[in-house]
Amino acid sequence: MDEVQVGIVSPVRIYREGLSHLLRQEPGIQLVELDAEPDVVLLDVVCGLGELARQATGARRVLVVGILESPDELIAYAEGGMAGYVSSEGTLDDLVHAIRQAAVGTFSMPSEMAQRMAVRVRQGSGGQLTMLTHRERQVIDLVEAGLTNKEIARRLGIQLATVKNHVHNILGKLGANRRAQMGAILRGERLRV
Repeated sequence: MDEVQVGIVSPVRIYREGLSHLLRQEPGIQLVELDAEPDVVLLDVVCGLGELARQATGARRVLVVGILESPDELIAYAEGGMAGYVSSEGTLDDLVHAIRQAAVGTFSMPSEMAQRMAVRVRQGSGGQLTMLTHRERQVIDLVEAGLTNKEIARRLGIQLATVKNHVHNILGKLGANRRAQMGAILRGERLRV
């Protein structure tokens, strides 16, 4: 197999450096900067669906790495263009295998997640609300109640940056640009249910 060029996207420097160190030891894998147009991009799931959309361009394949909370979230990432998924429980061998699979255009993910996703697809989609995690539903309820991000952080006992990340992910999942659109979309979804 030809050498696979791999780029890494994560806001956590030690995560990027750790993956780089491990992958440099693997034959047939070359780590490159993103502007070098890598064959495969490893995307830390904390970057969200918006970053997936930015990275999944052209021939570039994006492999999502981390913890997806539900089959609905996995489906949202699959629809967003991910080329595969490796959970944070995966081994280095799992990651290398998934990189090689993604490089040749084969979708891969842990079998237990594939089974959960298949069950969710068979059940049918319940609309955009089903794409939200439990915490995102808590956040959106508080947004609809008129609370600011700072107030939401205090109410839920989480960091302000975490609230902002949840709001960003909610907007991405709902295809909304602003908080006001988010509320309108959700009201429409709730009327359909």
